[in-house]
Amino acid sequence: MSQNPKAIGLIATLHSGLTDLHRHGQAHRLLNYYFKSYLTQFDHIYYFSYFDEDIRSFTEDAELVSKVTICSKPRWIPDKLYALLLPIWYWSSFRKCRVFRVFQATGSLPLLLSNLFFKTPSLVTFGYDYFGLAQMRGKSFLHLKALLAVEQLAIKQATKVLVPNRLPVRRENEMAARKTIVIPNGTDTTLFVPHKGRTPGQSKTVLFVGRFEKEKNLPCLLRAVRSLASRHPIKLLLIGDGAERQWLRQTAKEWGIDLTMILRVAHEDLVTYYQNADVFVLPSFTEGHPKVLIEAMSCAAPCAVSRCRAHENIIEERVDGLLFDPHSDTDCATMIDQLLSDTVLANRLGEKAHAKVMDRYNLEKNLAYEAQVLSDLSKKITP
Repeated sequence: MSQNPKAIGLIATLHSGLTDLHRHGQAHRLLNYYFKSYLTQFDHIYYFSYFDEDIRSFTEDAELVSKVTICSKPRWIPDKLYALLLPIWYWSSFRKCRVFRVFQATGSLPLLLSNLFFKTPSLVTFGYDYFGLAQMRGKSFLHLKALLAVEQLAIKQATKVLVPNRLPVRRENEMAARKTIVIPNGTDTTLFVPHKGRTPGQSKTVLFVGRFEKEKNLPCLLRAVRSLASRHPIKLLLIGDGAERQWLRQTAKEWGIDLTMILRVAHEDLVTYYQNADVFVLPSFTEGHPKVLIEAMSCAAPCAVSRCRAHENIIEERVDGLLFDPHSDTDCATMIDQLLSDTVLANRLGEKAHAKVMDRYNLEKNLAYEAQVLSDLSKKITP
């Protein structure tokens, strides 16, 4: 191990940390896949969080406990000010890092002073269209201008920009093109596996996993399910949480929809829900490179997803999934109906989807490549 770079610094997305990820069932994925992969190339990890937290609160793994240092944020300091001052606040830790891995471009503010003082190489994720999502959520003009500035900052300050596909960088310029590397999101193909010998029940389970927010277009899904009530006994299962939670519950009750809502499921436990779904639906207006879709495909769940650029980058229509117009409740209902009515079609699409994930979206292989990229970058540090 002595040949490897000593330390890597992981900078959390603004406002995020293991506490936040654990709340949404995602800490396990970061710790047991990403951290473990990085430790094949580095001796130590410094994780710069926006929470006051300790690694022992999230894992008992001896390697992680001994080789991961969480650099916590004091509760009294505002997140954005802390982000700017982070390289000074943890000066000693920043000096030890041979490369920085920044999770999402919105977490790139610390690179301003880091590049000034340390000139340490960095790899920044540009995972989705931040500006477009903020517009959809009705953010203010000043917020949008600030977000544009942060996007440009990330591209300028990063040594390399990681994208899951070629789509997220909308305003891609010559600088971004030179810096961009593509590493798709992936899943654990030994965990997310098809269920053999599943016995179909009387009711049909339509599954959604994700945030209950405007961009996810869940009203379209509810209207589609309501329109199919006379054709199928549908149980709608929503896993996640968000601003639309109460509206979804109330509307489902008023419309007579059999709704089950689970606010949090640990990442490793999601597999059972994918395996038991008759249809997995993702009706979003916009996505980056959705991990939940890849997980559902890995479990051979028949998938009906909206026709947005990210989904079209993953799904080949009528080969490994169905696509529908996110602005058409009727189109959404038609695709769900096809998968519920035609088990031969549903099984064929599920099998093809599983095969595609095995070929393209193996998380272990993709993370091994990413860890090697980070190792190579660490060797370019300026003395």
